[in-house]
Amino acid sequence: MSAPLPPPQSIDDLRAALLKDHGATVSKDDPVLMVYTIHRAALGETVQALDAFRAALRDEVAAISRGHTAEVRTALAEIHDAVTSDALKQRLAAMQEAAVLADRSAAAMRRLVVRLSLLSLATGVAAALAVAAAVLVLR
Repeated sequence: MSAPLPPPQSIDDLRAALLKDHGATVSKDDPVLMVYTIHRAALGETVQALDAFRAALRDEVAAISRGHTAEVRTALAEIHDAVTSDALKQRLAAMQEAAVLADRSAAAMRRLVVRLSLLSLATGVAAALAVAAAVLVLR
């Protein structure tokens, strides 16, 4: 789970900070303050969406792992029951195939984690750009 967003600053705190840092007073209905409020809401929604995506991804990986575990157990049981070398070779090939599938699943999981990280980075960059745009508008 993601860490929750810190509590938002009150509009009065933001106005005081703008006055202190920039020597500019802004009204309570200032568009930049409205953008700040909207941005906080959007960040909250993004955090919720990312948490939901992570949960779905975790569930999918768990289901895939359970399936592979069942396949490996089945393959092991079949190998145990095998009496000829041909049957043994076939079962070993099935185990190797299951191992390849498990490796592919792990690689796919790593790719999904990278994509999720990139999405989080893009959200951070968008937030930084929004703040920079707000600063430029205030100048």
